[in-house]
Amino acid sequence: MAKRQASEFNTLQGDVTVFKPIVAYLEWRRIEMVKRHVSGYLLDVGCGLNRLVREYGHGVGIDVHNWHTPAQLVGDGAALPFRDSSFDTVSFLACLNHIPHREQALCEAWRVLRPGGLLLVTMIGPTISLAWHNLLGVHRSDQHQRGGVEDGEVWGLKVSEMVGLVQEAGFQPFRRKTFIFGINNLYLARKAPE
Repeated sequence: MAKRQASEFNTLQGDVTVFKPIVAYLEWRRIEMVKRHVSGYLLDVGCGLNRLVREYGHGVGIDVHNWHTPAQLVGDGAALPFRDSSFDTVSFLACLNHIPHREQALCEAWRVLRPGGLLLVTMIGPTISLAWHNLLGVHRSDQHQRGGVEDGEVWGLKVSEMVGLVQEAGFQPFRRKTFIFGINNLYLARKAPE
């Protein structure tokens, strides 16, 4: 009986179409949660399919991977090719844990934000992230396209890690909102006004 259930689960897990509505819902909720806080000119770091910028309508998305979308391809998410104080909002949606030099990426976000600019980061914790990626990570096209998890990437970030990273980069004040049944976090912080 247990062997049969495991076999059925493996078959279900292998059928990517089963997870597509779940993934689509989670991505939609993430975009909607973030979009309500975006203002002015937006930079979306690790933009993937560039959905946030396309839906918001005023900004630029960048990524180190070519997703075949109208996003700017960069060599490193921790070395942003923009002038100081170029953006009103900088976002990292479910990607900061995939940037090996995340401390530098946040310092770069601070640099390119205008005084008073807003940082938005969504992140799940490591336990949820590991479980999620084990459940369908091997079946997600983005994992295949990117080549999987690389050196320096981690399975999500704890709240205490996020607080430390954001504060070390110079951002304040710091707020956290939970969404998707409290599993996901939206971190909001500002660059101090001049």
